[in-house]
Amino acid sequence: MNLPELPESQATEWHPFKYTADQLRAYAEEAVKQEREAHWQPIETAPKDDSEFLAYRRGEIAAAKCFIRDDGEMWSFGRQSAHRDVFPEIVPTHWMRLPEPPEPVK
Repeated sequence: MNLPELPESQATEWHPFKYTADQLRAYAEEAVKQEREAHWQPIETAPKDDSEFLAYRRGEIAAAKCFIRDDGEMWSFGRQSAHRDVFPEIVPTHWMRLPEPPEPVK
């Protein structure tokens, strides 16, 4: 997980807690979000901003994208691209965020 770093501790004799409740809440919310996105999600929750993600459709897994045009959703799945209304079979059923790339080989 790529969680944000918590700021330096502000603990004092009068304020013994290391982090504020808001800092811990934000940290926990981000951890939950990242954990949830590390698993297959319903396609309705997929990003529609032309960013790439892994997608599943009828036994296949491929890179996919979706973006919104004036006339509706455009989808790409692997090497196929189509408008959702013209070719609804192109729309995957599940999606997952792409994993982090591997470390460079030295």
